[in-house]
Amino acid sequence: MKKKFPTIAASAGGVILMVVVYASARFIGETVGSTARTAFSPNPTTSELLAAAVTEVNKMAPLVVDGVELMNAVGFDETITYNYRFVDLEVSDLDQALVDEVIADEVKPGAIRQACSTPDTRNGVLDQGLKMRYVYHDMTRVYLTEFTISVADCR
Repeated sequence: MKKKFPTIAASAGGVILMVVVYASARFIGETVGSTARTAFSPNPTTSELLAAAVTEVNKMAPLVVDGVELMNAVGFDETITYNYRFVDLEVSDLDQALVDEVIADEVKPGAIRQACSTPDTRNGVLDQGLKMRYVYHDMTRVYLTEFTISVADCR
């Protein structure tokens, strides 16, 4: 029997996902912003910003918050990719259409609001041309879904 992701994740996990996403967005923005001001020239390249962000995220990973684990971050092609894992859910237990609906209707819009309204994230990451990609996996690391935020989402 398929678990109802919105019941499990929208009411609990959806909020948890948004909290984890918000925390990531705020942490990365603050980290990249402060790192750029102290470690690089006055005008750091996007490669330098990307490397700083990934390094700082991976210092705290893995991090589990209420059943969602931030496994790691990787940087490539001006994109910071955050890899998350639901520690107690398997893809075979979930209705993929409902997972996609919760992510599209709740998690992504919340992540966009947070990233765009947090000055360090907006100024230190998005306005510098970097994108933030969120990839979700089940407990066995099987891919579930993903989304990406760019400065264009803030308009």
